[in-house]
Amino acid sequence: MTIKNAFSSDGFIIFPIVVLLTYGSQMYVRVMEIEMPVPATTTFAILAVMILLELVFPYAKSVSQKPVVIRDLSSTFVTLLFAWSFMSMVFFNFLVFFSEIVFGLRLPFESSGQLGPFWLQLILASLFFSLMRYCIHRLQHRVSFLWKLHSYHHTVTDLKASNTFVSHPVDWSLRNVLPPLILSFVGFNPMAILFGVGLLNVI
Repeated sequence: MTIKNAFSSDGFIIFPIVVLLTYGSQMYVRVMEIEMPVPATTTFAILAVMILLELVFPYAKSVSQKPVVIRDLSSTFVTLLFAWSFMSMVFFNFLVFFSEIVFGLRLPFESSGQLGPFWLQLILASLFFSLMRYCIHRLQHRVSFLWKLHSYHHTVTDLKASNTFVSHPVDWSLRNVLPPLILSFVGFNPMAILFGVGLLNVI
């Protein structure tokens, strides 16, 4: 296989390279606690890179998204700029209230050391995150109220980087905001959550 073929649209090198670069950039910004002028700046940058790659390596059967570009842009901006921060606050307060009422705990956090060494927590946090997302996604297809929110996500008929975040903000938050908060309440090391969840989200 030539270098040109390896980097072609059906090559096997471009995907892991993009994953490593995007994951590395996300983790560097978050671990270094670099302040960004705009929320989700790194995510917007990654989307721009993915859109560029779609232009360089076009999919033969792709369908033009020009008729729905306003939907894609507005949904992306609402999700990335507002949904994460607002729904984090809502879910956090709900979890605190739930832990106090059900378990009588004022502070639900436990020592992360009780859950084992860091490498084990990294694996467990990733597995539990995937499991929670799967279960929530199943419910979003089975519960009529949740489906009404989730069905907007399925208006996407041709997957592109530009429509990755086409979702109702609450629907998206249930899959992407609530699970990490639950992991933090269980008591996982924050770095294990950051690195494990971060990798799964990038992929």
